[in-house]
Amino acid sequence: MAETNSYILLDLDPTIDDWPTIEQRLEEKRREWALRSNQGAPNGRRAAQQALERIPHIKRAMNDPEIRREEARAARKELTARRREGLEVVENAAEILRSRGGYGTDDVATLVKRAPGMNAEEIEREFKRLGLPPRPESKPAPTTVKPRLDTVIEDRVNINLKALGLTSLYQFLDLPPQVSPAKLCAKADEIYAELRRMGKTDAESSARNDLVGVCKQIFATPDGKEKYDNGLALRVLDAMRDNIALAVRDNVIDVPQLRVLLKQAKARRIDEKVAEDYIRDLAGRRKWILVGSTAEQAQAPHLLGCGFCGAVAANGASRCGTCGEELFVTCPRCSTKVPTEVAACGHCGAGTGDWPLVRAAAKIAEALMVAGRHRDASLEWHKALAVWPGWAQAVSALAECEAMERDHRSRLAAIEALVRQGLLFEARAGLREWLRDGGEDGGLAARIDADIDRANKAFSEAESHRRSGSTTDAIVAYGRVLALCADHQPARQAMTQCPPAEPGNLRVTPIADGYHLAWSASPPPVDCYVVLRKAGGGPDNDRDGTARRQVRDCATDDVGIESGVPWYYAVYAERSGVLSPLPARSGPHLITAEVTGLIARSGDGDVVLEWSLPKGSIGAEVWRNAATSAPANGPGVTADRSLHDTGLLNGTAYHYRVAALYPDPTKPGVRIRSTGVEAVAVPVALPLPVTDLSCRRDGLNVSLNWTAPTGAIVQIRQLSAPPTLISGTVISLQEAAGIGSPVPAQGVGHAQVRLAGNSQVFFLPLSVRATTAVVGGVQAVAVVDAVENLRARSDTYRVALSWDWPVGADRVQVCWTYDRFPTAADDQIAGSSFITRREYDRDGHWQLPHVENKPHYFTAFVLDASGTLRSEPRTILVGRGKERLIHYKIVVKRRMFGKAPVDVRLELTGEGALPEAILVARSQRPPLSAEDGMVVLRLPAGDIGRHRVVPVPESSWGERSFAKLFIADMAEAQGIRLVSAAIDQLRLG
Repeated sequence: MAETNSYILLDLDPTIDDWPTIEQRLEEKRREWALRSNQGAPNGRRAAQQALERIPHIKRAMNDPEIRREEARAARKELTARRREGLEVVENAAEILRSRGGYGTDDVATLVKRAPGMNAEEIEREFKRLGLPPRPESKPAPTTVKPRLDTVIEDRVNINLKALGLTSLYQFLDLPPQVSPAKLCAKADEIYAELRRMGKTDAESSARNDLVGVCKQIFATPDGKEKYDNGLALRVLDAMRDNIALAVRDNVIDVPQLRVLLKQAKARRIDEKVAEDYIRDLAGRRKWILVGSTAEQAQAPHLLGCGFCGAVAANGASRCGTCGEELFVTCPRCSTKVPTEVAACGHCGAGTGDWPLVRAAAKIAEALMVAGRHRDASLEWHKALAVWPGWAQAVSALAECEAMERDHRSRLAAIEALVRQGLLFEARAGLREWLRDGGEDGGLAARIDADIDRANKAFSEAESHRRSGSTTDAIVAYGRVLALCADHQPARQAMTQCPPAEPGNLRVTPIADGYHLAWSASPPPVDCYVVLRKAGGGPDNDRDGTARRQVRDCATDDVGIESGVPWYYAVYAERSGVLSPLPARSGPHLITAEVTGLIARSGDGDVVLEWSLPKGSIGAEVWRNAATSAPANGPGVTADRSLHDTGLLNGTAYHYRVAALYPDPTKPGVRIRSTGVEAVAVPVALPLPVTDLSCRRDGLNVSLNWTAPTGAIVQIRQLSAPPTLISGTVISLQEAAGIGSPVPAQGVGHAQVRLAGNSQVFFLPLSVRATTAVVGGVQAVAVVDAVENLRARSDTYRVALSWDWPVGADRVQVCWTYDRFPTAADDQIAGSSFITRREYDRDGHWQLPHVENKPHYFTAFVLDASGTLRSEPRTILVGRGKERLIHYKIVVKRRMFGKAPVDVRLELTGEGALPEAILVARSQRPPLSAEDGMVVLRLPAGDIGRHRVVPVPESSWGERSFAKLFIADMAEAQGIRLVSAAIDQLRLG
């Protein structure tokens, strides 16, 4: 120990020549040696004690620079020799390991102890330099503990399964392991219901009852199922330990042997990964080695099991070689191909493990559909959809089943309808075809046959009356036959040979909105009468006509018929479905209608009448009477749809009657006149329209003011949409009543109205004199507050607008043109832009970039929440292209050999006066507006005299601060444009 180098003894790099570092390392080693001197092996304690005794010598040697340098040279020499020796040991070992195919981690660990001065990384680096590859090997994997059920529950399950001769709860439930927990619990409920129904109390039933309860407990959650699967897998794999031990040779399991073991586990429905983990755990405990690289193991084909029978499928197979079922199922949710053995789709998580349940229900449903049992098939498809909701195949098949079932029921309903109509022979033929297609009788065939037998007996009785010459009795008997069976052809043929006599004396009398029909009865027996109506000509048979009805009396009313059309009537007698050969006839008959929409519009000495003609009318006839009573029928003026009556006396009430004219269908060239519709008009000198209506809104209250024309009364109508009438249009009071709603006047030329919430309304003034009104100028009021204090500023490239937002406003539309203020938000010529309150608050303004050098006329509208209503406009003119330009920049003076500024000034260049201005500073970048920073300098208004220099306060200097100049009052900024220098000449330091 006395000859040991101090650097080597301290495990210190010989390049370190710093005494404090050396002293700190010496203290660390001292504590280490002191600890080792009291514990461990005797040799170690002795070496540590010797090192402690050498500490004074180390301090003296290392504290002396000359001795320390000598110690460092000796340490470097000794370490170099050690490394050379270590490299020789590694090279010799590499020659030996090369014959074994490479080195392992255990070889590296051994050489760390044998090769002086070399660690594991240096050894592996040297092996790599010598071209020695690492040897493929697998270390025993660390054991893993999978969660399992409580041992008490496991024992309870195994005891009951053993009593029943079963191996797993899945075998007890008769379901594969990949089925979802919910379906496993549902199957347990089915078994429990069956046990309750049977009511047995023997040992087997008790065991089954107990297992049902355990299933409900275990499979209540996915975690419980996982724990049971883990326990089941370990129980099966424990039984395979002998096979696993046979696969071990010289404490090694290679990849082919591992694949055989995994295939055997797979055949027992144990997941391949679970089985491999078990084998690795067992190998770790038994100190076995799994030989083969990870890549080699990954290249081995994956073992695929059948989700129905659990058999291991051949490599590349698509169907199970044992049960013949498909090995892959299409996921009902994402259409991914999924192995039937897995519980869920790896792509979307759908429960594909329930496919065996779905497939079983689908097979039964398909068989039932082939057998024509669509109702039962629908129930099975519903079972499949309960497991896989929305499964396209089941949805389509269910729709087909339901369509077939509806068709099935509609066919049966049609047959029953035929029976109710007495068409028994047709119903029997349809029923036989329906039964061939899988329908059920339900006793209907027997009822049909019984009714046909009764009809045949009644027919025999009728034939006896006919042969004996009793024609009336035969007709009555034939009627009973047809009442029982309406399609009894022999009885119908017999009735056809003796039809009823026709009715007589058909009379058609006009009533309020139609006609009353009456006729003489036919000789009995008669069942009813068939009444027909036809336009333009008489009905040719009992099916020819616009309207057809059956009545039992000899009179009926036909109302609600179309006016202006010539109508013809025919009435047949009917007995047992056989009609009289001829009908009673009448016609043509014409119903008149009045003109509609009659308006009398008065003017100065004239009246204009307008109306609409009813259908079938060929014109109208107008009578006039200046007396107080309405005009009587008499000679009048013929017109089409309007009449202009002139030469009248103003102030006189004229009574008009307008009647519709129709051609008389019974007398060519003759006209039929309706009763007529009346109207009264008073010609007057037209009043002037109101042109000065003004609206002032205060919140929801609107005050209206106007000047009433001489001799006229003013009505204000409130509308929710713009009127189509223009100022000066003459209308009648009748037309005026249909425009909006009236606004009550509160005095001459004044009214007030309260609006309902956010809306836009229109006020239309009408100048009324007698029965005439003249339209005035409309005014619109929007219940959306406008912006206030609209301001503008501009520079070389852009124009920025700012304003005060009204309460509750969230969106503004800005429009602009170059020659006038836009007056409407939908101005096709104007440019338009929208900005929200959030965007405005973020930027502090609305900005129009890349502007042209010409005047800009801006209009701002506030929009309501729906975006359909806009406020009154607010306007501002920005006179670009005609401005007086004032250029400015920041000038910074510094010392000759220093970076700090000694003077910062604002320099302005231009002509004329400058309004009060402010210099605004901001960190990191120039401010965008006067509000976007801190005011550091105020310039009073005055003439800049071509050039002006203003000192900037030292408190605002800063290398990262920038400043821009703004007019203090934007109202004074029109015609002046401040032009800033480049950004590097706006810096304040």
